[in-house]
Amino acid sequence: MPLPNLPKLLRFLINESKVQTAQRYTIEWLEAADADVQYHLLEMLLCQRTPELPLPEQIRQEIYQILTVKRDSKLLTSRHSIEEKFEFVGSPNKVKISIWKGDITTITDVTAIVNAANPALLGCFEPDHGCIDNVIHATAGPDLRQACYDIMIEQIHEEPVGNAKITPGFNLPAKNVIHTVGPQLKRGEEPSEAQAEQLASCYTSSLSILENIEEDGNDKSIVFCCISTGLFSFPSGHACAIAIESVRRYFEEKQDSSISEVVFNVFTEQDYILYTKMFGKLQLNNVIKRADHPIYPTYQKGVEIAKNWLSKADNLIISAGAGLSSSVGLDYLSPELFDKYYSNFKKYGPTTLYSTIGHQWPSEIIEWSFWFHHYYTISRWQESETYQKLIQLANSMNNSFVITTNADGFFVKNGYDTKKVFTVQGSYYWIQCPRKCSDFSYKEMEPVFQAVKPYIDASTGLLKGDCYVPRCDNCGATMTMCLRGGWNFNDHAFTEQKIAYKEFINNVTEQNSTAVILEFGVGLNTPSILRWPNEEIVTQLPDNFKLVRVGLGPSSTIPLDILGTGNAIILDADASVVIDLIVKS
Repeated sequence: MPLPNLPKLLRFLINESKVQTAQRYTIEWLEAADADVQYHLLEMLLCQRTPELPLPEQIRQEIYQILTVKRDSKLLTSRHSIEEKFEFVGSPNKVKISIWKGDITTITDVTAIVNAANPALLGCFEPDHGCIDNVIHATAGPDLRQACYDIMIEQIHEEPVGNAKITPGFNLPAKNVIHTVGPQLKRGEEPSEAQAEQLASCYTSSLSILENIEEDGNDKSIVFCCISTGLFSFPSGHACAIAIESVRRYFEEKQDSSISEVVFNVFTEQDYILYTKMFGKLQLNNVIKRADHPIYPTYQKGVEIAKNWLSKADNLIISAGAGLSSSVGLDYLSPELFDKYYSNFKKYGPTTLYSTIGHQWPSEIIEWSFWFHHYYTISRWQESETYQKLIQLANSMNNSFVITTNADGFFVKNGYDTKKVFTVQGSYYWIQCPRKCSDFSYKEMEPVFQAVKPYIDASTGLLKGDCYVPRCDNCGATMTMCLRGGWNFNDHAFTEQKIAYKEFINNVTEQNSTAVILEFGVGLNTPSILRWPNEEIVTQLPDNFKLVRVGLGPSSTIPLDILGTGNAIILDADASVVIDLIVKS
C-alpha cells in the first residue's frame, strides 16, 4: 500500500507554522534527509502546532497513516499477558491490581490509560520534552490535542488540580485517555497535606470517570502512570503509597464497581522497586493476595510477519550494528559500563567507550595500555544467550551470513562460523601498521597481548615501558588497531570475508532464491555501510530480499516508500527481546 510523501507533508506543516526554527528547513534538505530525521521533524511540528487551526482532512489522514506505521512498529503488551496480579483481601468485586514496567503508549486491551496532564490540558508544546504528556500526545496524534481543546473551550477555565477528563485514545492502543492534573512541587519540597489529598483525588477522579463510561462485557480496565512524580517533583515513595491506598479505599467504598482491573505503570527501575516493595508489604499485612487469572500472550503482528518471512526464505543475512552489542551489555554510551571495566582510564578524559573513538591519549604507553585492556575485556566477555539464539536461528536456515560493523567478535565467540562473518569495520582481534607499509603489515592481537601481559601493572593497568608497545615488523612504526577510521585502514585482513559476502549475495540472485535481512541496531553513525545498502538491496531486488529492521530510536526507521512496497518492516524494540520472540517457535 502506498504511503504518504513525508517531505511533502512536512512542507505543508512548515509553511503553516509560525515557529521560526521550522521555517529554516529547505525543500532540498527535506528531500535528502534520512527517514529518522523526517519522522523527528514531523513529531516536532505536531508538538508545537496550535489546535486553533484545524488540519485539512487529507493532511490529517496522511499524518495518521504515518503515526499508525510508527505505532505498529512497536512491541505491544496486553494487560492479559501480565503474569503477577493481586486482589484486595475481602473485596467482593475481586478487582485485579498489578504492576507493569514499560511504555504506557504500548499497553493494549485496556479501556483507558491515565495521562499526567498540565492545567491547560492541551499537552506539552516543547519538542523532545521527556514528560509523559508529550509521549502520549505524540503517539495519539493531533486529534487528541483537538479533543482536549474542545473540552477547554467549553469549560472556559483551566482544569483544577485533582480533577480528570476523558477523551478517546485515537492512535493509541488504549481506547481512551483520562487526563488528570496532579500537584506540582518544587524540587526537594515536601508535599503538604492538601497536596497529598489532591494527588489522591487524581486517582479517585480517574476511577470515577471510568466507572461512568460504557464498556462491552463490563470489563473495564485502567492503567495509571506515576502521577506528579518526576518533573512534577512529588516524592516517589510518598506518591506510590498514596496511589495504592487511594485505589484500595475507592473499591472499599464502591463495592459494586464495574471496574475489573487496575494496572500501576512504572517506567523507571526506581519506581518499579518502590511499587514491588509496597505490594510485598501489603501481602505481609494481608491487605492483598495473589489472584488466579488466565494469561494470554500478546499478539505481535510485526514479529509474526518476520517469522513468516523466515519460514519461507532460503537464506538469512544478519546485519548487526552497535545496538546488538548494547543488548548484551556492551553499551558504548554507558558511563556505568566504563566505570565498571575501564575506571583506570577515566583520568585521561574518556567517560564512555564511545568517547575513546579518536581520543588523543597522553602517550603511546597509555594508548596501548587501554587497547590491551579493552581487548582483554572484549575477548573474555561472557557468552550470550541472545547471540546463541540468533546463531541457532541462522543455523536452521539453508544458508546464512553475518555482516557487522561491530569489531567485538561476539558472533564467533558464541559459536558461529568465522568464515561466514564479515566484520566490515575491522576487528579488535587484529592490529596493523598505520603506514600500510605493505598489504600484509597486520597481525593477530592475541599472541601480541599474551607476550606483553606479564608487563602490565595490575594496579594501574599500564604497560611498564614503551618497549612493550607493539611495532610494525616491517618498518618499525607503532602499530594501531585494525579498525576503519581513515585512508590507512588495512582491509586486507578481511578480504576473504568481503569476497564471501559478495558471493553470498550473488548466489541468492543467481539461484533466484530468497533471503531475509535481519538487521539489528543499525543507526546513523555509519549508514552507508549497512543501513543504506540494505535498503538498496530490498528496493532493487524485491523478489529476492526482505528486510526486518530491529532497533531503538534512529535504528527503527525506514523511508515510507520502502515500507509501502511490503518488503520491509520495522520492529521498534531491543534486539534481545525480538530475538527471543522470533526464536521461541
